[in-house]
Amino acid sequence: TITCIGQLINVGKSSMMIMVNLVIHDLKNFEQPITAVSGIFTMVHIVSGNPSMVPILMLNSKEENEIYKLGEIQYRKIMENKER
Repeated sequence: TITCIGQLINVGKSSMMIMVNLVIHDLKNFEQPITAVSGIFTMVHIVSGNPSMVPILMLNSKEENEIYKLGEIQYRKIMENKER
């Protein structure tokens, strides 16, 4: 069995970063999935052909806060590479 898990990890003014993990479950040992692929994707909210404001991300748990911090680090790395 293959499962795709997506989680919002960062929100900018008009963009969102989504972390996606693709995991494989062995039918004989379903409780120990193996991560096959991971990626971070940036998506821009477009309205009438133009970037548009996205709602503020509401963090409701310690895990969400930790993941958001990782998203901020990733965002800063991306922005630093753009400036080079």
